Amino acid sequence: MKKTLCLLFLVSILFGCDDMSMTINLSLPEHETLLVVNATAEADNNLKVYVTNSIDPLSSDFFEYIDDAVVLLKGEQLLDTLMFDSIKGYYLSNEVLEGGKIYQIEVKYSDFSTVFSEVYVPYAVQILAAELGAISDYFRAFEFKIDDPLAQDDFYLLRMKGYIEDVGWEGLWFESSEPSFDNKDFWEESFDGRKILFNDQLFNGTNKTFYMDIDYWEELDSVKVVLHTVSESFYKYHMSRRLQNQNGPSEILGAEPVVVYSNIQNGFGVFAATAKTDFIITTD
Repeated sequence: MKKTLCLLFLVSILFGCDDMSMTINLSLPEHETLLVVNATAEADNNLKVYVTNSIDPLSSDFFEYIDDAVVLLKGEQLLDTLMFDSIKGYYLSNEVLEGGKIYQIEVKYSDFSTVFSEVYVPYAVQILAAELGAISDYFRAFEFKIDDPLAQDDFYLLRMKGYIEDVGWEGLWFESSEPSFDNKDFWEESFDGRKILFNDQLFNGTNKTFYMDIDYWEELDSVKVVLHTVSESFYKYHMSRRLQNQNGPSEILGAEPVVVYSNIQNGFGVFAATAKTDFIITTD
């Protein structure tokens, strides 16, 4: 009798739970739309500023560039009022930026809160020497040396390029066991080789030589190492973006989401800075 009752009880549970889905009602705060400003101040170049507005994460809307904002570039005084390029979708300054200076941007639009930010444009750290080494299969040893500035935190973006006649410069794949490189932070781009962000925490203020293996084939005429000295805001923004991408989409009951770095007051986005140097060596 007990067995019969238990069996009937289990059957009633199975038939009563044919829909095992769960509905969770969430009360989310109302989205506050803010200006989104992204700009990278490149030494010896004009400033480009992209202006949009934030979109509710649950919305299916697409962002659009704002073309009638007031975008100001300042140093110790007002330097320029940027004009919008309708073809390229950004505001462009007439002012050529210089390394070793601090710049501010201010963006005003409609009823949005005015946004501000500032960044120090670094000097380019020069490449002192570069050398090609032995060939092994489809790779060739390569090394280059820099003189890292003393008593300051420096951040870098490295990429390698190769020149082929009738083709031009193309990005190269490279590998390295350099302790300053975190292999998870390689940016793998099939159309433009590989690049990596790193800092000088392990070699601050020293002459530093980097060793690596680069893609190599007979058609290569020259190899170019391209080194960008970047601002801390550039480093933090792109590192947080990569961490967010590595974690994948955040589910309601899944992993804690990664907050992407921003240094835009009263808004979102980043005002970053870079200074570039390169060194070309022939393959002969």
